[in-house]
Amino acid sequence: HTLTVPRALVTDTGRYSVVAQNEAGEAITSGIVTVLESRPASAMPSPLAPLEEVARTEVSVPLASPSPGPIIL
Repeated sequence: HTLTVPRALVTDTGRYSVVAQNEAGEAITSGIVTVLESRPASAMPSPLAPLEEVARTEVSVPLASPSPGPIIL
């Protein structure tokens, strides 16, 4: 079975629980549902700036000994 919340609103956020019962017993479960505010579909991200071409021939990578230090067997 499925729980559907049509046109969910931020105010629908909360803990939802379900109880299933039959002649064999009962099971209860719950979960937290978070509804986020929607953004208008027309909201586009700002344009990206063009990349500047860069060439590198040297790279420095700092190295450190592992802590507490190497274990030699």
